[in-house]
Amino acid sequence: MEDDRAQQEGAGDMERDLSDAEPRADKAPLAAFVSPAQLCVITLVTLVLGEASVMLLLSIMPPLNTQIEAVVDGILLAILACPFLYILVYRPMRTHIEQRKLSEARKDRLISRLAQAREEIIALQGIIPICAKCKTIRNDPEAMEAVERYIREFAGVRLPLGVCPRCVKMLHPQRVSDDSEKGA
Repeated sequence: MEDDRAQQEGAGDMERDLSDAEPRADKAPLAAFVSPAQLCVITLVTLVLGEASVMLLLSIMPPLNTQIEAVVDGILLAILACPFLYILVYRPMRTHIEQRKLSEARKDRLISRLAQAREEIIALQGIIPICAKCKTIRNDPEAMEAVERYIREFAGVRLPLGVCPRCVKMLHPQRVSDDSEKGA
């Protein structure tokens, strides 16, 4: 009963670990779900639209020296493109990196918990439930079998039965006294 409860608690802990580290839609902006290819396209479109806007603005202005026009073009492009690139590229990439880090940490926690559970299972497999009175071993929830049979089946060892000298004295005291008289 306690084992079942411990397993259920362990499963609950693991579910909490999974839910804690999963990215939530309410915390992440919609742009966080943009793929890297889409981010490249967004960057190119932003730069092209920014450059087109700057060229339109420069065509409206009076003619400037080529060098001054290049500097103004660069400054205006940076002013127009940087906020869009920050909102549409940098924030989603940062969110994606944070989610990856959370996923990696969650994976590492789960791997360590699985390794610990595996060690516990291996340790529990080494425990043999044996009756204190009749010395039979429980191999199923309701089936008991003799120690000799259990060892023969699982270890592949044959156990020849015999009686130790102490038990011979307890079980057959007349035989021990007969043997001691013959030896004398």
